[in-house]
Amino acid sequence: MLHHKDDKKWIDEQLMKLPGHLRAKASDAYSSVYAEAMSAEPEEHKKENAARFSANSRLRIYVGNVLRIPDPTTRT
Repeated sequence: MLHHKDDKKWIDEQLMKLPGHLRAKASDAYSSVYAEAMSAEPEEHKKENAARFSANSRLRIYVGNVLRIPDPTTRT
């Protein structure tokens, strides 16, 4: 997975909150967002920060949305 080394622990913590079948999807999406934001930033000294911000924000929102969805198997 493409990421900044200082974010590895946080990313792993976020991924572990997700159901197993969504972790690979979330990890792949994180890498894609990171790479896209890195290449979209024209100023070299801002690339890493832009990539981290975009990818971390997306993952944080995604995990939050997934955790808000009720599990249909627990409905009575």
